[in-house]
Amino acid sequence: MKKRLAILFVLCMMFSLIPVQAFAATPGDSVSPYASVAIKGGLVYDTSEQAYYMLGECFGASEYKTLVIALYKQVNGDWEFVDSEIACGTENRLTAEKRVSITSGYYKLVVSATSPTSSGSVPYYYNV
Repeated sequence: MKKRLAILFVLCMMFSLIPVQAFAATPGDSVSPYASVAIKGGLVYDTSEQAYYMLGECFGASEYKTLVIALYKQVNGDWEFVDSEIACGTENRLTAEKRVSITSGYYKLVVSATSPTSSGSVPYYYNV
């Protein structure tokens, strides 16, 4: 029994010494590191200008990103498009804002961000 354990131990040690090639992706492969994008935004009322602004912001790696903020109004149970704004670039932080003319009602602001390694969107709801 001791002889078998000794042989097994020696074999395990021999196999652990055999070099193993590390995986490296070539430029054409679809393997890439994952970088997340943080998204936030809102519909803000500026009392000095007595106007609403839709705001969006995303944070992430220094890679090309697209930030989209879109405002919708609920009419008879459906969401109707009101306005949008787009920002894009390679900075760590992207922001977009736009002044909007709105009337009373129920609104949905969707803030979306897309990069080569991540994408997502966040809805915000407002009763104006």
